[in-house]
Order: sequence, then C-alpha cells, then structure tokens
Amino acid sequence: MLKQCLIVFIKNPEKGKVKTRLAATIGDDAALLVYGKLLKYTSSLANNQEITEFFDVKIYCSDYLIDDELWNNFEIKIQYGSDLGIRMHNAIKAETSNGYQKVILIGSDCIELKTKHFTETIKKLENNDVIFGPANDGGYYLVAIKNAEINLFQAIEWSTENVLKQSLDKAKELALKSSLLETLNDLDNYEDYKKFEKKLSTIKI
Repeated sequence: MLKQCLIVFIKNPEKGKVKTRLAATIGDDAALLVYGKLLKYTSSLANNQEITEFFDVKIYCSDYLIDDELWNNFEIKIQYGSDLGIRMHNAIKAETSNGYQKVILIGSDCIELKTKHFTETIKKLENNDVIFGPANDGGYYLVAIKNAEINLFQAIEWSTENVLKQSLDKAKELALKSSLLETLNDLDNYEDYKKFEKKLSTIKI
C-alpha cells in the first residue's frame, strides 16, 4: 500500500444522465460520446506509470459498480451521500481511514489535467492542509486534503460559480492552510466543447 491515494469520481455513462448542459445543445447521444472520451482520457491519466508508481487509484462510481476495461487495474467503489459534498467527504474519509496520509480527488471533466498537476499537489501538501485546482467556471477540478476528519464540503453551493470561493472561505474558517494549482478548463458546455473539439477527435472509443 502506498501513502497516497487518488480518488476518481465518475458518473455511470448513461444516455441522458451525463453532460446534460452540453446535451442541451448537441443532444444526448453526442453528449454521451463526449463523456465516453473524457472517461478514456481520465483512465489513461490514472493508468500512467507516473501516477500508479506513487498513488493507489480508487474509482468511485455515481450509482453502481461499473464493469469496464478502462478501470480494470483499480478498485471500484460507489459514492454515497445526498449531495456532492457529502459524497466527496465520505470517499476521502474512507480512504484516510484505510491509512492513506494524502488523498487527491478528481472528477472526469478536465481534459487539460496532466501528471504534473498531481506531482505539484503532493509537493504543496507538504506545507498546506488542502489544495484546490481551480476550474475556469468557478469550481475546481481537483481537491487534495490531509485531514478528512474536518468536513470541508459542507454548505457549498455545488454546480455554481461560487464553489471555489466558498470552499476557500470554508478552509479559512476551519483554520486550514490552502494553496492553488493553475486554473484549467472543465468541459461542461458547448463553448467548452468547441474549445476542445480537436483534442476530443484524437480520442478513439
């Protein structure tokens, strides 16, 4: 067992249930295809030797255990809780309870995420309690924490432009020292899709 754990939150890829903001423009079938490509990109990242050498990777599905070769190398679990904050807290607390000293949690929406961001996060955690990777929409694509006994994820307006600001305020309220990575783009809407359309075309599923 390694000292660091990488949690990957994914939604079960079902038509009409993923990339709903994007689907409003390009349709459910096309949005499901885009999400499949994002999952493949995230899987290739998680399977990178630079990651697996330093992290135990755990896949947390939204609704049910997934049977997909993308995740064959990892332990697969199910998220639980009534909102995103509770689900993240429960997952991080479960892994720290398993003995991991540092836990990073990501989603599967950021096609700009690279292995260097995980390396930087671990370095920053040496002198900080929590690290956020800001997304351009006001949320974050990555969060890392050392002490999961403190609930950082309460009273946050999830899926709004206020998520990062409220999370930083919460960290300050809890006397947690925080630091930021560079700002990246999540792929959520049609504007994001057009920005990354060329890169998406290179991902075959």
